[in-house]
Amino acid sequence: MPGRRRAQTDKIDGPYDAARYMGGHKKTHEAGYIQQYAPAHPLASPSGHVFEHRLVMERVLGRFLTREEVVHHKDDDKKNNAPENLQLFASQADHMHYHRLQDAACYDPEMIEAVRKAA
Repeated sequence: MPGRRRAQTDKIDGPYDAARYMGGHKKTHEAGYIQQYAPAHPLASPSGHVFEHRLVMERVLGRFLTREEVVHHKDDDKKNNAPENLQLFASQADHMHYHRLQDAACYDPEMIEAVRKAA
């Protein structure tokens, strides 16, 4: 039936393989992340889209990411999904801990004084 969304259990050409996924139709999510159309992906949204940075990390690792795993953009550019710009965290808690450490370094008195002297 044309226009019907493919069910997660429908077969395409065998099981979904994250390491072989070559990409599909792209769109930008309201938060600024790029999404790709991948309706056979086990974690696809109801519209069949998956965040591109998650697909890239899955391809690098050769496995699916769990729902708990978080992919971080090192340069904070949500559209830069180059593998070398992505970092995997086991959980949102680990990701937030990383950001707290980064923010703490910005407010370190020694760092502030070093920047002040350099200016």
